[in-house]
Amino acid sequence: MMPRKKRRLIIALIIIFIILILIAIGGTIAYLYINTDSFKSEQQLFEKYIAQNITKMVEIINSNPTEIEKSLNENKLTSELTANVEYTSDVSTSAENKNNTINNAEITVNRMQDNLANYQYKDITLNYKNENNSQKVARFEYIEDNNMQGIRLDYIKQFVSIQKGNTAKLAENTDLNEEDIKKVLQYTSPIEINNILEFTQDEIEILKQTYLGIIEQNTDKQSFGKEQKVITLENNTQIATNGYYITLTKEKYNNIIIKVLEKLSTDEIILSKIDNISTTLNNYGINIGNKPITRESFSEYLNQTINEIKSTNIGNEQVKVEVLENEGKLVQTIVQADKYETIITIDNTENNITIEKTQTAENKVQKTIYEIKNKTTENSQEISLEFETLDNGAKTQGINLKFNQAKNDKIITRNASITYDKIQNIAKLNIKEDINIVDNFEDQILLDNENNIKIDELDKNSALIIKQSLEQNINNQLQTVYENILPEDINSALKGLGFIKENILQEAPVEVSETERNRFNSNLSFFIGNNLTAENIEDLLEVAKNNIKDANIELTQEEKEKDRKLSQITLEIERDSQNEEVLAEISDIIEKNKNEKFNVTMSYDENTKLINRIFIKVENDEEN
Repeated sequence: MMPRKKRRLIIALIIIFIILILIAIGGTIAYLYINTDSFKSEQQLFEKYIAQNITKMVEIINSNPTEIEKSLNENKLTSELTANVEYTSDVSTSAENKNNTINNAEITVNRMQDNLANYQYKDITLNYKNENNSQKVARFEYIEDNNMQGIRLDYIKQFVSIQKGNTAKLAENTDLNEEDIKKVLQYTSPIEINNILEFTQDEIEILKQTYLGIIEQNTDKQSFGKEQKVITLENNTQIATNGYYITLTKEKYNNIIIKVLEKLSTDEIILSKIDNISTTLNNYGINIGNKPITRESFSEYLNQTINEIKSTNIGNEQVKVEVLENEGKLVQTIVQADKYETIITIDNTENNITIEKTQTAENKVQKTIYEIKNKTTENSQEISLEFETLDNGAKTQGINLKFNQAKNDKIITRNASITYDKIQNIAKLNIKEDINIVDNFEDQILLDNENNIKIDELDKNSALIIKQSLEQNINNQLQTVYENILPEDINSALKGLGFIKENILQEAPVEVSETERNRFNSNLSFFIGNNLTAENIEDLLEVAKNNIKDANIELTQEEKEKDRKLSQITLEIERDSQNEEVLAEISDIIEKNKNEKFNVTMSYDENTKLINRIFIKVENDEEN
């Protein structure tokens, strides 16, 4: 018989062995649960793969060529950029036409830039090219040198500059609108989009938890299912997938969408990205639907969509949402209903997403396709954004943006194109830039006392003289531009692409006789002067009433709106243009400021020499 102590030892060893086995099994199970799809429910797998839509989209957005960005920000650069437009009307018809003077225009930009020294210089030229020669039709230079920024127009020896941020003084000295000045200066900087929609890892996790939580709270386990599918991708490759789906009534599905949209309208992570978009794009005057892009307009759009869904949220037809995975990676997400289908396809090899929406109504099949691609390494980047709409298979509209850049030693090459086509009219913008990393600039241009006029430091009269000289130069250059790139061709292209309905450029200068000009101008110029009364201004309005097209009213800049007062009224003058609403508004404002004194100046159209603007400025405002 075995001694008791020895028997106890064997029992203890057996227990330890069993515990080790259980630990090993438990660890394996835990590993399988965390890192594979084993032991997960159909609901958990559905949520896992539908969340990969968010992860993949953010991965594409956040992809940036770090080595290129570092080189651009930390080195001296020289570059040459060329850009041109190709416009074709009536494509694929007997009337197909490429004979548009826009196609002969080419812009070149030669640049020197050093971000570390707060320096950049650009020489920008518009050329008109034909079979025989190339002619310069417009040119100007832009410079930022330390704390100054300025421009130099063609045939003028000196830059006209201001201290950065001193737009208020420039507006005061030149009678220009300060907001307009800010927008023009903003155009001198490239749109930086890399970090607009960048998400941190914490933000990604919060987003996934938030919106998956909405699904969990509004579904039950019985709604989920699993199936196996073989699907065919765009390259005709067939792959086997596991599908995890949820089936809901239209009403339940829409209720989830409503809750998601309601959360989006107040989600600070999303709204902070909208703020980034707003700050960047609104500086360039880019709006959607003629409205500024703000978190308020975004929330308004979402709320409008919610109301539209609620108004039609009736019916028990089934909506099926399915995610298809292959080897643990999401391949497709499919939303199917009675009359519409949305398929989101992820190409994990090429790092792109395609969204295809199809809607059927009254024998008409409408399809919308979006594709986003961002294939990036440290030294290269290939971006592609595509959008197109089709009716019964016929393409009605399309936008295609491509951007490639690559770094090889000290050379960075960039190529970009934007193609827009709408019903047999196509326009394509081509841009090519070669960038060189250099140790020093050859023939660097800097601002100094001899080549620079600081217009924000001049007295008002001197500043106005400089302004008039610049306006004269700009008008002369525009005249040369329109002699080569015809306004009627620009109007025709914009109309063909659906951007405008009426001409925005005058097709030919208006011929005005000397007698007509003198008669028209003398009636108005009689009121030019200082220290005019409100009654004098009313007389001016009476004389000009049949020629007032529009007006701009400017107020002083007090912080409290109630303390703001009239500063200036600018009347837009055009022969035989009547705007009774504007006239009534201006008369009312003059009446409210009847105790003020006014200064009146006027400007003239470069072509017709007719008065085209009347500036009515409150005298007290000028003195302050």
